[in-house]
Amino acid sequence: MITAAKFFLYFCLSYLILCVPISHRPLFQHMHAVTAPYAQQLLKKVKKVSAKTWYQTKRLFLNSTPDLQDSVHTGLSGQVKPKVHLDLIEGSEHYTPQEKALIEEALEQEETNP
Repeated sequence: MITAAKFFLYFCLSYLILCVPISHRPLFQHMHAVTAPYAQQLLKKVKKVSAKTWYQTKRLFLNSTPDLQDSVHTGLSGQVKPKVHLDLIEGSEHYTPQEKALIEEALEQEETNP
């Protein structure tokens, strides 16, 4: 609130100073006559730079979108777990037939009851 009041006070003070008449014209018109050519040159340069930046930005974003869209062409779900075979387990050749049967049974139960 205090900042807004200060801004308003400074704005009014600046306005009053620029309205002081000098040689039958306000101070603002004298300043404008001096600074207008420089302001026009500055605005032309800013407009040229912003147009160039806009063009480069537009090119950047148009080139960043891919021409081809990715798509998946499969009927398989990612949630399906592959079957684990006892042959793929390291050291499975050292198991007895009874141990192999128990392991196969445990793997089957795991597949049916995830």
